[in-house]
This record gives sequence, C-alpha cells and structure tokens, in this order.
Amino acid sequence: MTIRSDKTLVDPLDEFLLTPGTHASPEDGMCAMEVVAFLAGGPHTDHPRCACPIVSGYVRHINDNMPDDHRQRLLPYLPRLVDSVSEDHEQARHEYFAWQAVRVFAPAALRAQGYRRYARSLENAADLYRAHDIAEAIQRDFMAKDVGAELSPSQLAAHRAGRAAGAATWFASQRNDFFKGVSAITPYTKCADAAAGAAFQAYRAGVTDIWDKAMGTLDGALAIGAGADVSATPPG
Repeated sequence: MTIRSDKTLVDPLDEFLLTPGTHASPEDGMCAMEVVAFLAGGPHTDHPRCACPIVSGYVRHINDNMPDDHRQRLLPYLPRLVDSVSEDHEQARHEYFAWQAVRVFAPAALRAQGYRRYARSLENAADLYRAHDIAEAIQRDFMAKDVGAELSPSQLAAHRAGRAAGAATWFASQRNDFFKGVSAITPYTKCADAAAGAAFQAYRAGVTDIWDKAMGTLDGALAIGAGADVSATPPG
C-alpha cells in the first residue's frame, strides 16, 4: 500500500493488508480502525473520533480475532465508519449488538456443542431483561454439571450474551446520566465487545459460517441511523 503525506489513497482500498493489534505508524501496519482513521485524514489511531465508538469496539475485536484469511472481509465496510458518530442512535446500536450476541452468536456456539435447548431459550427471549436472566440460568446449569472443568466455547459465548444483554439494559436505564451509565464495570463498548467475543467463541466451537454472521452484524450496525430497517438477525 502506497501512503502519501497528504493521506490520500494511491492504490484501491483492497490494497490495504489488515493485521491484528495496534501499530506505531501506517508503515508498520494497520488494523481496521487505523484504516478508518487514515481514510478520514486524521491522526494515526485505532480510536478515530470520526467513527461511532460502539461500532468501532466491535470492529477492533473482530479484526484482532478473525483468522488471517477472513480479516480482509472488513475492508468494504470501513468507509462507512467515517462520520458514523450519532448520539441519537447509540442506544439502538447497544441493543442491536446485545441481540446479536443473544440470538445469533451464542446460540450458534451452543448448537455447535450440542446444547440445542439452551440455544432455543436464548433465541426466544422476549426482551433483553429476560435474555440476561436466561443466560445467567444457563451459566448456573453449566457450573452445576462441570464444576472445575475448563470453560467451553459455548459456556463463554452464553456468558458474553448475558453480559451484552445486561449492559444494554443498564445503558437504557442511565440515559440521563452525564456519562450515560459508563463505569469501569460497564464500559461504553461492552455490548459490542461482548457480541464480538461471542462470535469468536462460536468460531472456536467450530461454527463454519460465523464470519459471515459477523459481517452481517457489522452491516446491520452500520445501517442503524442510515434509514435501513435492521432486524436482530443478519441475512444469510
């Protein structure tokens, strides 16, 4: 990738080679969010101010956890992150990522490891409060059966679904708070981080199409506020 000092692109977008982690400079490599900063013409960072911090959190985690042969699939979405900040749509994005963890990623991991009943119970949750309670109940069942055992990908995915649901409801209850409910325990990107973590656990569980689902989720999150009708489950 040729980089000029005025930060214009010399080569097409697909000439970027995305790599995990953060980098000292573009010459040292670029993760997905560093490319977004580059496209926006801002300073080199993986936290560009032009991008929605919620969606950015998801992209950072997906970028770092995707296998090398899938990471380039993030590239077509990156221009859409430029100027994606919208306070009016932040709660909708929190809740969208929470539902993706609850209805897509955790059930995929659970089914892959034979826990179909647990998967169905999460998918059928009436609201995020109930989804949180269901995820907690699944965790208790796992603990009762596997005390002392190493946590499986499906257990970890269910745990992340519960964290996402709980965080989304917390943010919804704190919208009048100056910091919008953010704390050391509930960071602003918690729903997005948990969704990305659940996706990674589904990958570990052997779900073969999980990165298709992860890309569908990113597409859906970016559509919020863009006039699109976003469902809880991405197509395909």
